[in-house]
Amino acid sequence: MKPLILNKKTIFQFIVALLLINIWGCEKLEETDTLSGGLANTTSNGSVGSGATGPVSEYFYNFENDLDVEFYYYNQLIISYSYDKYLTLALEEPPKLTLKSFPDYLVEITPDSTQFLTRFPIDSLSTQMIRSDSVELTSAQFKNIESIEWDFDAEPSFQRYKQNNSIWIYSDTTIYFQDTVDVSAYYAVLDTPLIETGIMFVDSSEWRDTSYAFFNETPLFFSTAFMFTKKQISSDSLFFRVNTDCNDNNQWDDAETGMFDYNNDGDMKDVVFEFEDVNNNGQYDAGSDIDIADYNNDGDFADIVLEFDDRGNSLWDPEEAYYDVNGDGIYTLSEPYEDRNCNSEWDEAELLTFDADGDGFFDDGDTYEDRGNGFFDHAEEFRLSMIDQDTIKGLYLIDEVPNNLIVDWTDFEAPEVRINLNLGDDITNRHGQLYTDLIEEVSFTDVKQTQVNDIDSLVTLYTRQIVAHIPNGVNPQDYYVAKSEWTREDAGTGDEIRGYRYHLYREDGDIIQLIYPGYFLPPGFYFAAGQINRGFWFKSELEEDILFYTYNGQLRDGELVEMSYSDTTEIAIYNVEKSYRVDSYSSGITVAAGQRSKGWVQNDSVYCVRDSSYLGDIGAFEISDCPGLDTTYFDCFRITSEMTSTMLGSGVEYGQKVISYLAKNQGIVKEEVFIRWTENPYFPEFNPAPPDSNGHSWIGLSRIELSSFNQTQSNGLFRQLTQPTEILELEDFESVSEFNYDPFLPAQPAGIQTIELGNE
Repeated sequence: MKPLILNKKTIFQFIVALLLINIWGCEKLEETDTLSGGLANTTSNGSVGSGATGPVSEYFYNFENDLDVEFYYYNQLIISYSYDKYLTLALEEPPKLTLKSFPDYLVEITPDSTQFLTRFPIDSLSTQMIRSDSVELTSAQFKNIESIEWDFDAEPSFQRYKQNNSIWIYSDTTIYFQDTVDVSAYYAVLDTPLIETGIMFVDSSEWRDTSYAFFNETPLFFSTAFMFTKKQISSDSLFFRVNTDCNDNNQWDDAETGMFDYNNDGDMKDVVFEFEDVNNNGQYDAGSDIDIADYNNDGDFADIVLEFDDRGNSLWDPEEAYYDVNGDGIYTLSEPYEDRNCNSEWDEAELLTFDADGDGFFDDGDTYEDRGNGFFDHAEEFRLSMIDQDTIKGLYLIDEVPNNLIVDWTDFEAPEVRINLNLGDDITNRHGQLYTDLIEEVSFTDVKQTQVNDIDSLVTLYTRQIVAHIPNGVNPQDYYVAKSEWTREDAGTGDEIRGYRYHLYREDGDIIQLIYPGYFLPPGFYFAAGQINRGFWFKSELEEDILFYTYNGQLRDGELVEMSYSDTTEIAIYNVEKSYRVDSYSSGITVAAGQRSKGWVQNDSVYCVRDSSYLGDIGAFEISDCPGLDTTYFDCFRITSEMTSTMLGSGVEYGQKVISYLAKNQGIVKEEVFIRWTENPYFPEFNPAPPDSNGHSWIGLSRIELSSFNQTQSNGLFRQLTQPTEILELEDFESVSEFNYDPFLPAQPAGIQTIELGNE
């Protein structure tokens, strides 16, 4: 094997470089001494735990996509608060921590020389090919309403109609297509290397190939129409109606007229007792009830008088229809009934003062007492403002629940309460209006579209096999850029402080992050506040650190990784112990998050789902102003990462524990950060929890819970393309507008959060 030295040094310098390899390796062994005795590492075992697994790519984030994730952020001042407690006390949602990705940027640490990156075409391998592929389209799912029936199993106040639905109905199809693709090949000494300085060696007799795909700007579109027949509630929506025609005369009426303000309260809308109802039975009891005033001047005090004209409807009203549950022939409390006059109680038929034929129904020649409902009625509300002379149609409102009892008045003398309704059933209301097909069949078309990347060309790049390199820094890799931002209240001054941290990630089976390693410096070990950043000092060179360990890219229940090492730094020698554990967590994580609507608009007002409260008028408020909804994620893993760092000499011990809950296709939905000290210099006022099984007392530092998750699939070039959208170096961050011109600063990571100790 004949190596090629990729720099401008001489053969003599190459020999010197080989010597440097040995020197560098010896120094590294002195600085970091890994202790392996008695420590667990299950990543080499074929099976662990319960057997529950999941690809880490489905539980963590895909940084090739545009991510915009929001979390409710509970710092050490409010970490004990639940979402509802904070909402109650602050009358607003908790502060937010956001996590955003920047897929159009890659971080690259490159050498100055690029002469080894030049690519040369290989004509003999260039051609065209016909590529066959397919795409699958699936319709929306729906259920047919087979029938509707009254739910007698519920408590009486919660009884309503319930739907008997079919199984889920849907359809799918596969579309096959062909695509013409240009195929070409190139060779170069190297693909884009990611090293800052040093020497790289390659094997000139070995080649490795990497394939890239390039896409046209305009993707391929496919569409299909799915035809369905659906059974649904008709547009009349009788089940959801709330009657507002409270005198049941089938025409619109203005508010009832006041007659006399008997009790002098400034209105004429009251039902007034002439006596004090001592027994609270709604009637006058001589000898016990106390006479107050003879308001109607009829010579006694036993009346209940109305200050308003309790309007009737000029129609004889039979008893309100009800469903005789126990079959005793009389109305029994809690049996469902049709409340035609809006008084929330069942009413008997109006009294016939003269029944000529004695049939108990009003006929020609009979007389009756035209009764009101005993309540002051405001102007009747209506659904549609279609005025037809003296009649306004649509004297009803629409409720959210189907609790309007359906009654068929085809036989006026024996109206039928419809407890069960089926496809095509019709009913006639009390005023003779016919409603057909309460459950109807409709035909509809569901058009589904999708697009796929139109591959314009496939490129294979042949490069030399890399043998070794001396980076003086980090391994050669591309890292995706993400950024978290938050605000917190300064514990000393109460001022609002903005915080941020950049995250540099790559996936190589494990999830790897690029960091400046940091160590704590307790007060007294430095001379000025500027020498310490949020409680830590940091090394000057970037290093790779594993955020999540996996088994060939799989998260596994029961995975356990432990390590222990000492690091000799220019400040002190630190002993470091780390542990990492994965647990399948199927019992459910509940947070106030999700994409469901948080409220609804009714009568130009905004109502919130979380507590069914009235928020305010539309315009002044939006549904987005409502508090979040509880969402429970069941397909989860809980990852517990724990680290203990001990400064030799002083003996001060600092511990850090991060518990992350990862849900499938949602990333992190909850994360808790705890710290501990043998001598706590930053939070003496905080009382740690009781010691755990290891004798450690932890302080809750911060907690985040998912608020919203938004992801836009990438339709640009992937990171493997020969020319990524834009390559950045760390010093370029403060010149990028998308990054808010924030420079890249060292920070102490804790999952996707950041440890902040003391004042900045």
